[in-house]
Amino acid sequence: PMPAKPVDIEKDMDKLKAWKAEAHDIYTHNAKVTGQRIEFMQKIKLAEELLEEGEPFYLPHQICFRGRAYPIPLYLHPQGDDITRALLLFGDEREVTERGYYWIRIQACNMWGMDKVSLSARNKWALDNMDQILAWAKDPLQDNGWMEADEPAQFLAACMALAYPDIAKHFPCQIDGSLNGLQHLTATGKCEQGAKVVNLLPSTPDDMPEDAYIDVADNVFNQVKRDAEGGHPTAMWVLPYMQEHGRYLVKQPVMTRWYGVTRIGAREQVRDKLKKLEVPRDKLYDGSRYLGKLTYDSIGTVCGKAADIFNWFEECARIMCKHSPNTSIQWVTPLGLPVVQPYRSWGKVTIKTCLQRVTVAYRKDDVPVHLARQIQGIAANWTHSQDSTHMLKTGRTAWIEGLAFAAVHDSFWTHASDMDLLNRICRDEFVDMYSGDVLKELVEYWRDRYPGIILPDPPPLGQLDIHDVIKSTYFFS
Repeated sequence: PMPAKPVDIEKDMDKLKAWKAEAHDIYTHNAKVTGQRIEFMQKIKLAEELLEEGEPFYLPHQICFRGRAYPIPLYLHPQGDDITRALLLFGDEREVTERGYYWIRIQACNMWGMDKVSLSARNKWALDNMDQILAWAKDPLQDNGWMEADEPAQFLAACMALAYPDIAKHFPCQIDGSLNGLQHLTATGKCEQGAKVVNLLPSTPDDMPEDAYIDVADNVFNQVKRDAEGGHPTAMWVLPYMQEHGRYLVKQPVMTRWYGVTRIGAREQVRDKLKKLEVPRDKLYDGSRYLGKLTYDSIGTVCGKAADIFNWFEECARIMCKHSPNTSIQWVTPLGLPVVQPYRSWGKVTIKTCLQRVTVAYRKDDVPVHLARQIQGIAANWTHSQDSTHMLKTGRTAWIEGLAFAAVHDSFWTHASDMDLLNRICRDEFVDMYSGDVLKELVEYWRDRYPGIILPDPPPLGQLDIHDVIKSTYFFS
């Protein structure tokens, strides 16, 4: 409910300001929830109509300029939210082997929220709680403890697959990359330090997966603790939040750093998290500015050569744009897709009327490129073009092998019994992409494209053997 407006509020400007702020937040929340409810009902209605048809349906996709694939249908597709993904089953069926049930148990545990422990521990958790899992599947409306899961609808779907063989035959299991943008940059630079934190090194199902978010959170926490001991006023009240919610606070900046988030963007991301933790409004700005800066700086410390590669991309983009200000930066993916950054300044025309002058902006291919956006976007767009290439290569090989396949960029889906084969395919395709010197080939392409240009050499490669990915349990898991 909206907060009641105090009777004497006009006499106290501080009360008026506080009431307006509270009312604004509640109004925004209510509008968001209303939109979510409408969208939820639209999804359910469409799912019911498709069930009445009784036939499998297909999802046409389109690709963006970087090669990333997006489903064209609006409501029901793998790139939807928790509810949407939980509604989907593959149209064809596969008999579920014992190994297939192993992967369904892993998925149930992942969706519950225990995706940071070893695969062996996840499997054991599912086996130990199988009676409860089956009870949730049998009567989810009465026994609704499943709603405590991190991804409740997808967790319930996994419970259903474990309880009902007919569902299990169609059930889509998922494997996700471990901070995938950083995985691509780390493999590009053959960086051993970065490879460790994003699970590119050999590991077994009994090992604990590495977690780059926790590594960054620990680094930030140690700095906050030192500042607090030194009397830093913001650090002193931030410290308990970092101690209890450190990974939660730094996760989004760490994840999006490799897709171009700026320091200001990192600050806003931290601010949103602090707000959800109910930090007082008057402390949000100082806390988010302080934590955002520490997080942004710690990412480079923890993640090795990736930051150097990121900076090298931006330096090359700056030189190329100044050399040829009318030419968009471009490159070609390993699949042969030409990627052209579309960012240009707007053309402008002034229309004079008897009353006024109106200036209209329009897109035009012969105006200079937008320097800032070309520079800021290049590392993120190149990384996106690499992860899209990996997805498309994996999907192509999966199709050749007869596997069902769906993807959400760095999340690959197939039948439970085919998951081991998909794991092997996605690792083989990654090794194929990064066996050579990717940055050397890229800079040579740019030097050929801009005759006479002087571009800096890429950062030197590390000692990582990219074939180690083949033996990594948690590269995708």
